[in-house]
Amino acid sequence: MDPLLIDADDKHRAQAASLHAPSLRRLLRYTWPHRRLLAIGMAASVVYGALHSVGILGIFPVLTILISPEGFHGRVYRDVAEDRLGASIVASFDYDDAQVKVTSVALVRIKSSALRRAIGNQPVQLLRAADQSADSVRVFQAIATAGDTITLVYQPNSGGDTRTATVRLRPLSFGRKMLVALARWIPQAHTASERVWTLVYVLAGVVILVVISNAARFVAQYFVASGVLRGVMDLRRTL
Repeated sequence: MDPLLIDADDKHRAQAASLHAPSLRRLLRYTWPHRRLLAIGMAASVVYGALHSVGILGIFPVLTILISPEGFHGRVYRDVAEDRLGASIVASFDYDDAQVKVTSVALVRIKSSALRRAIGNQPVQLLRAADQSADSVRVFQAIATAGDTITLVYQPNSGGDTRTATVRLRPLSFGRKMLVALARWIPQAHTASERVWTLVYVLAGVVILVVISNAARFVAQYFVASGVLRGVMDLRRTL
């Protein structure tokens, strides 16, 4: 055998693959008659990708239910409330008869100019938001779901009289609206036993999403493969 036939020098290597427009046009000519199959497969791929991403994000509510003392709803409303107020919320929690209660709510690291003008730049103890007292997780929901403005009752950390201020809230972003809608769809839990049922609802939703996304994946692979193989059959028939 000629040793040059098995030589590994660069000059004997295959040329690097590149995309040529004429070759692409020839491929499209054979796949274009089967474009409906490919279109269905691509649409199913988009559905699979979207549902798969949502299924991965389902880990977030599971962890918040298991870890956060305020539960899934309290954590969602608390994050949205921080975003709308433009300040960080520091809350203390206590368990009473298997029920989570808020013992104190403080607004710190105030970044919103509207909130600074209303209550100042120093941390304050929040006593009430709208008609909800700050000794309940519902105070986060009141801030998160309020309109353009909300009335806060607070007390400076340094002491002093109770004060009232009307604060203009930031508008909800699309992602925050989706979180609030998801929190409204899932039954809200106030006790430890209710949080278990909330976890069941979340896990059931994740399982349903996984089943639907994998069905979309099967449809995508089936129709794309059908379109491609039909194009290959046409090419072989031409040859």
